[in-house]
Amino acid sequence: MPDQLLNNMGKKRTKSLKAIDNIAYSGIVLGVIYWIFEASVHVFIFKEEGTLLQHLFDMHLHEFWMRSLVVSIIIIFAFYAQTIINRSRRANAELNHIFNAAVPLCVIDKNYNVIRVNERFSSLFGMPRDEILSKICCDIGEGTLCNTPGCLMMQILGGKELCECEVTKKLKSGRIISCVVTATPYRDLDGEIIGIVENFTDITKRKQAEQLLQSERDKFKGVLNAIGEGMYIVNQDFTIEYQNQILDEHFPGVIGDKCYTSYMQFDKPCEFCPLQKTIESDEIQQIEIIRSDGQYMDIVYSPFIDVDGKAKMIILLRDITEKMTSEAETMRAAHLASIGELAAGVAHEINNPINSIINLAQILYNDIEQGSSERDIAKRIIKEGDRIAHIVYSLLSFARERKESKGPVNMHGIMNETLSLVGSLLRKDNIDLKVEIAMDLPDIIAHPQQIQQIFLNILNNSRYALNQKYPGIDENKTLIIQGQDITENEHKYVRIIFLDKGIGIPKNIIKKVINPFYSSKPPGKGTGLGLSITHGIVSNHGGKLKIESIEGEFTKVTIDFPVGDKNEC
Repeated sequence: MPDQLLNNMGKKRTKSLKAIDNIAYSGIVLGVIYWIFEASVHVFIFKEEGTLLQHLFDMHLHEFWMRSLVVSIIIIFAFYAQTIINRSRRANAELNHIFNAAVPLCVIDKNYNVIRVNERFSSLFGMPRDEILSKICCDIGEGTLCNTPGCLMMQILGGKELCECEVTKKLKSGRIISCVVTATPYRDLDGEIIGIVENFTDITKRKQAEQLLQSERDKFKGVLNAIGEGMYIVNQDFTIEYQNQILDEHFPGVIGDKCYTSYMQFDKPCEFCPLQKTIESDEIQQIEIIRSDGQYMDIVYSPFIDVDGKAKMIILLRDITEKMTSEAETMRAAHLASIGELAAGVAHEINNPINSIINLAQILYNDIEQGSSERDIAKRIIKEGDRIAHIVYSLLSFARERKESKGPVNMHGIMNETLSLVGSLLRKDNIDLKVEIAMDLPDIIAHPQQIQQIFLNILNNSRYALNQKYPGIDENKTLIIQGQDITENEHKYVRIIFLDKGIGIPKNIIKKVINPFYSSKPPGKGTGLGLSITHGIVSNHGGKLKIESIEGEFTKVTIDFPVGDKNEC
């Protein structure tokens, strides 16, 4: 049906409604006219007796009731018709108001002709209404569903009562808009579908905002992945809501899990965690911790309010194990350099006189008769002089920075060299040393100097712990060193155990003792580097370090070195 016909029908309907706007009053007038007409018929047609006035006001009773009944029917019908018309007018006004509402609407017949549009539709597509009504729907704005099985007209004609989809329309001006289109059947008076009614919601700005948001989100993700460190977001319940690609590679599938379980391997919130404090203070917090697997982590907590109005936390997780190890190695190098300078001076000052003493003692030994006490004394002088020379040599060997490659190392030999350096100190402190290392232990592939460094660090710690608990002589002042070969998961290891009955390590700090620069000793008694360096060397050799302790009773340090093939050197 062309739009001009609809408009003409609308104009005629409007005039008709105005003409019968007072149909109720017209009914009353028609009743009066009927009353006069009935009286006139009796006077002038039927020639009944009496004047017109008498027939108007003084008629027979049955005539009065007959006229009154007819007039009443006319007036009642007029009032009823007026009510129906008023309702029709209100419904038509409401329909026009709805059609011309803020939502763009159009009516399309079965031949795809646009037969009616509202002002909002005309404004959206940038075309005058008269120009729109002369076109088919695809000519107004070609959409992504036009001439496809997804066409809304085809879906409605196929039996659907409601269709809704998102489409892109290219306008005559060349501008492209995005819309959500809802289509419903357009029926005639008999209920037959003669077209569809489409309403459009312009979502172009929303789409542009979504694209901008997606672009910013992609940039943000790119920045988070480019920083080279792990970043995640948690809520106040410690639940992980997001993690960047770096963490996702190491901890896949942890979204929705607790951060202390996934990242720290703890079964409850970390004691050091400042999450609540950070949210309450709304200030950035930074801490350094050590995980249960020995990794050093630098953690930065930054609070923010999410779109849901809840306080959450962006947490930057940086692995600083390498940095801390590097600092410890730098400190170790500085210490070794100092020891090297001291050792060189000691060697210069001691080696010359000790060589003279050994040579003179050798002369005396050669000149004195066998079996005399003087010859025995000279022999002892030579022996002790050689021991002093060996100690000086060992000290120089330890302090000298050698860039040697790994090679086969025998634990029994390395332990003897180490004890030659500290054995006298242990005896001086009345420490009962028990060494139980078999000479036939398999060799490991290692740097001898670094293995000696490990043993010295642990022996010094044991000596300090025993002296703290037993300042004098005591039968329990013992240090046991054991060596054995073991097999775990089909791999062979050499296990070295240091067990002392000293003061032990408090439970709350035992996981911290391998932290660089962390020391439980009083200031000036320790650098906090010994066990950190030990842990680093053991790890570099593919070994495992385990520390067990009960405060006030004992400390047990177990080191497992993998048995290596000589071809690995």
